[in-house]
Amino acid sequence: MENLDIFCEGENFIGITADENSKYINEWYNLFNSEYITRYLDHGFYPNTKSSQLEFIKKTNTHNDRLILLVLSKKTNEFLGTMSLSSINFLKRSCQFGLVLDNRRFKGDDLFIPLEVCSFLISHAFDKLGMLRVWGGQAYPGLKKWNKRLELLGLITEGISKSSFAKGHKREDQVFFSIDYERYLNIKQNRNGNLWPGKAEIKKFMKLQSDKSFTEIYEETVNKIRDQFIKNQKIY
Repeated sequence: MENLDIFCEGENFIGITADENSKYINEWYNLFNSEYITRYLDHGFYPNTKSSQLEFIKKTNTHNDRLILLVLSKKTNEFLGTMSLSSINFLKRSCQFGLVLDNRRFKGDDLFIPLEVCSFLISHAFDKLGMLRVWGGQAYPGLKKWNKRLELLGLITEGISKSSFAKGHKREDQVFFSIDYERYLNIKQNRNGNLWPGKAEIKKFMKLQSDKSFTEIYEETVNKIRDQFIKNQKIY
C-alpha cells in the first residue's frame, strides 16, 4: 500500500484525510460536477472548481463542526468519493452523516462500502465525539432502495418532508432518519460489539428484511391519516 494519511480502515474501504496536498483533489472536486452523482444532491447547480474546493478544505480543517474524509477502495486504492459528519453540535450532542460515492467505480465487494462507511460514521460520532443522536436525510422515493438498506444500521425514519427536494422541474419528497445512542448500544450488543458485523452477516440480514421498509409503511400510514383528517375538516 502506498503512503496514505489513513484515518480509518474498514473491511472494504480506507478513509484518508483530506487536505490541499491530496493527490485525489481533482477527482474530489469533479465529483460535484457530475450530473449522475449529483442527481439526488443539493449540488450540480453551478460548477465546482478546484479553487473553491481548496477553500472549502481550509475552512473545514479550521473548524470542529465538520469531519470530511476521502474514501478509497481497500482492494484497489481507487478514489470512490467522500464521507462526512456535519452540523456537529456538542451542546445538543447531535450531528448529521453523509457520503458521496461514485458507485460506477465499484468492483466486487465495493458494493458493501456505502453501508460500511455509514456504520463507521455513526460509530465514530457516538464513540469518539460523544453524540447522542446521528441523523441523515435524502430524496425519496428516488433513493428508496438505499433507504431500506440504512435500516440495517438502525436508522429509522422520523418524518417525510413533502416535495422538498428539487432538481429543475423535478420534485421529490425528502425522508429524514436517525439513530439514538441507546438503539446503537443495543444493536452493538447483539452484534458482538460492532455496528458493522461484516459483509457475510450483512448479506444474511438483507435476506431477513421485510418486503416493505419502515419508511414505506410510515408513508402509507401517515398519508392515510392525513387524508382522513383533511376530509373530516370543515375549514378546507
